[in-house]
Amino acid sequence: MTPVRADRSHQARGKTGYERDAFTIDFDHKRAVCPQNAVSSTWNETRYKSEDVIVVTFPAGTCTPCPVRQQCTTSTQRRRQLTLRPRRLHETLQHARAEQTTNTWKQRYRARAGIEGTISQAVALTGIRKARYAGIGKVHLEHNFAAIAVNLARLDAWWTGTPLQRTRTTHLARVHRHVRQDRPRLGTRLRRRPARRAARRRRPATRPVPRRGADRRRHRGRALPRRTRPTPDLTPLTTRRKIMKHE
Repeated sequence: MTPVRADRSHQARGKTGYERDAFTIDFDHKRAVCPQNAVSSTWNETRYKSEDVIVVTFPAGTCTPCPVRQQCTTSTQRRRQLTLRPRRLHETLQHARAEQTTNTWKQRYRARAGIEGTISQAVALTGIRKARYAGIGKVHLEHNFAAIAVNLARLDAWWTGTPLQRTRTTHLARVHRHVRQDRPRLGTRLRRRPARRAARRRRPATRPVPRRGADRRRHRGRALPRRTRPTPDLTPLTTRRKIMKHE
């Protein structure tokens, strides 16, 4: 059970113009009548985004001199155009929108909050979104154990006086809230910190120490000692063997 999406046209959002429900739709004679008793001129059954729709257009000669045209349409063609669903869907949608404004429907819809909370707690506590075993009998037994666990958790919260948790806020919403709080006001100019600037000026400029040859020895006028390497023995191998043999 869920509410039907309301009309999102600018006339319905502003509540200052003639929305789609203000027109009288006659599916038998394939025409529409506006609140000023003007009759539509065309009735075209077509497809839009892979769905069957009906496009109803009123004549420009009637809409142009209309005194309430600004409340009806802002089209550049200066005439009103309606996009309707097929008759069965249109009547079902109108009935659902009218029903969800009654107190009886609102009382029934209030139970959804508790149902959604129970499902969310069961998923977070027992992980019943995915069954651990195969077979209807085993899955049914697992669901019974999950219901018992949820009941025990709620009894413990009731006995210990644990308060209800607040509505969860997504990470993106929290970041957006902090950004709005830390953002400077429009028209203000950020000031630099003079203390940091002075500290940067007093900091001595250092150069990286070269790693090779004479550049390293000349760094800052210091004479660094050269690396001493062992002198290689250039005596032939046969001569070395003779010397070792005589020794």
